[in-house]
Amino acid sequence: MGGSWNQILVSSIIPHIEFTPTFAVIFVAIFGATMSPYTFFWQASEQAEEDVAKRKIMEISGKDKPRISKSEFNLMRIDVTIGMALSQLIMWSVITTTAGSLVV
Repeated sequence: MGGSWNQILVSSIIPHIEFTPTFAVIFVAIFGATMSPYTFFWQASEQAEEDVAKRKIMEISGKDKPRISKSEFNLMRIDVTIGMALSQLIMWSVITTTAGSLVV
């Protein structure tokens, strides 16, 4: 069942590309699932809620400007980087598992 791990890892780095309608649908589906606009709004809303909870701003209205130190900005960058890496790992795992179960 499926391929060898060596084949899977090489194919993950050097993908097979076809110029067919089916491949185009898969390509759009993958990028649509990983680059969905709601994730950008979710991240911004989550950050605003944290700023209200930490009393950096009084409300989420856009009138108050949060006071963010350089160390807090670096922590936000680390948080987003780790979140993106984990989401890509999960996406890769779902795609690999699905491919392994569908391609017999």
